[in-house]
Amino acid sequence: LMAQCQLEQGRTEDALALLEQSERISVSTLGPDHPHIAGTLLTMAQCHRSLGDYDAALTLLARASDIFSATLGKDHPHFAAALFTMAQCHLHKAEYDEALAKLGRCLEVQVEAFGTGHPHVAGTLFTMAQCQHNLGDNEAALELLCQCEDIYSRTVGEDHPNYKACTRLTQRCLH
Repeated sequence: LMAQCQLEQGRTEDALALLEQSERISVSTLGPDHPHIAGTLLTMAQCHRSLGDYDAALTLLARASDIFSATLGKDHPHFAAALFTMAQCHLHKAEYDEALAKLGRCLEVQVEAFGTGHPHVAGTLFTMAQCQHNLGDNEAALELLCQCEDIYSRTVGEDHPNYKACTRLTQRCLH
């Protein structure tokens, strides 16, 4: 909780230090392969991603996804969250095909868990569209963005920052 507060205040390095301490304590009480540990690793990876240290984030995410897979299964939303964060790291590293592979599996899990009209699904579609746009396939990006905008307009509304990000990317794809 304290780490989350630090993150919300933009104090990512302080949050990371608290998360590392929390992980050590949790491993000593729960063992190294508990889903709680994986959740902490996921949050630590998100901190590293925010700091631009994508390789460190990917290392943590590999361990988190292994734990989630072994304990909760590969069809669990937590596993999808790890895949999504991995994809974001690959996107920032301009590894678009790798990102799209992770996002494809993430989308399958999310649709099964939440249905096709969930904001998490829209977020995955948006990130897939970013990859397609960066690969130069604006037609594929626009198809994804159409779905994304539809979901966001029905769930969070057209004033939401995520919807507005969709419309901005749509405009970039059209020009």
